[in-house]
Amino acid sequence: MMVDDEVAFARVMRVGERESRTATDHLVIDVGDAGAFRYSINGVPGRGLGRKGQVITARISRDNLATFFQQ
Repeated sequence: MMVDDEVAFARVMRVGERESRTATDHLVIDVGDAGAFRYSINGVPGRGLGRKGQVITARISRDNLATFFQQ
């Protein structure tokens, strides 16, 4: 994960493990199993990022923040 162009952490997370970061401008998340990945932004659940086993990179910024909230 990158937060405002700086590496925040880079590792495989275990089931149930949580990380919390604060971004000023944007963050980039690389996900190895998009179907299993869950997240929230300011306490609001995020939408699904992809299918089981799908590898994705998500860039979340002020400009596209609303598109990442669950509908």
